[in-house]
Formats: sequence, structure tokens, C-alpha cells
Amino acid sequence: MKLVCLVLVLALVSSMTGCAGMTDEQQRLLSGGGIGTAGGVALTALTGGSVLIGAVVGGAAGVAGGALVNEQERTKSAKTAKGKKTSVAQRQETKAD
Repeated sequence: MKLVCLVLVLALVSSMTGCAGMTDEQQRLLSGGGIGTAGGVALTALTGGSVLIGAVVGGAAGVAGGALVNEQERTKSAKTAKGKKTSVAQRQETKAD
């Protein structure tokens, strides 16, 4: 159990410190993978399953979750940028009148 706790702590620390200098997308994928791996290890350690398989499955699920969050953020940013362009154009039309 001490080994599992050590692996969890190392995974969390490395996932938090390894994000410097990365794009937002890379940070989301890495963070998702780290959190998923830690969750998979913890869950399988509690249930008595294979910790390695739990880490792999949890990491894959975490990366997939990070990709989904990234896509949502990208869509939200695109909508916000489109709205800002529209409001700038409206203000310019108002000033021209």
C-alpha cells in the first residue's frame, strides 16, 4: 500500500510540474492523463485489482476526458471571438452613422 501511495504522489506532482511551457491543449491532456492514472491506481488498489491495468485504463480515460474538455474550450473560445467581432463591427457602424 505504501508503494501505491508513493506512485500516486509522484504521478500527481509530476503532472502538475510538467505543464510549464506547454500549450493549453497539451496541459489539458497531460493533466487529464495524470488525474486518470491516479484515479485508476487508487480505485484498483482499493478493490484489489491489478494496479498496472488500473493505471493504464485510468490514464487513457483521463486523456480522453482532457481531449473533450479541450474541444469544449476551443468551441467556447471560437463563439466568444465571433461575438466580439460582431460587437466591434456594430460599434464601428454606430460611430460611422
